[in-house]
Amino acid sequence: GALGLKTACCAFGPDDFKDLDSIRRTADKVNKLQELAEQNGLTLFQHNHAWEFAKVDGRYAYDLYVELCPKIKFELDAYWSANFGANNAAEMVEKFYHRIVLLHMKDGILEDPNSDLKMVNGTYEKKVNLRPLGEGKLNIAEILAAAPAEVDHVVVELDNSPFDMTESIRRSYDYMVKTGLGYGRK
Repeated sequence: GALGLKTACCAFGPDDFKDLDSIRRTADKVNKLQELAEQNGLTLFQHNHAWEFAKVDGRYAYDLYVELCPKIKFELDAYWSANFGANNAAEMVEKFYHRIVLLHMKDGILEDPNSDLKMVNGTYEKKVNLRPLGEGKLNIAEILAAAPAEVDHVVVELDNSPFDMTESIRRSYDYMVKTGLGYGRK
């Protein structure tokens, strides 16, 4: 494109995945976006949240969505894919392996702060209980080991932290380097 980009990202809210009809509407939007992206030489990928990994009619909402959007790629957010401990994040990485172009990592306590989690003006009404990488409940090494070899970047994110944010970033970086999971990972 004009900006020299090769990819474009999309994301959706909880109402877009709350039931099968909503998922179908979301998939229709995404398939149109996908077609437009392809026409302009872009790969479209989606960033997920916890609601895509809740069950709808006995299946993960993302399973239904994947069937309806055969070309969409994913920036899989491992923390959200764990859906507050209801799912194993490494298994979610394995499940969507062939669709993942970017892996998004954060760590936390995996306690849902609000069973009716809603987005208000782009932020959550209640903060999820996040921690620097390696200090929460996710098995970071297992998740990264499950990632496709084509994923050459891992996005580390801290929405919030009980510690100073600069300190939290340093602790996350130190964890990734100390464990050999950071820069230079093959």
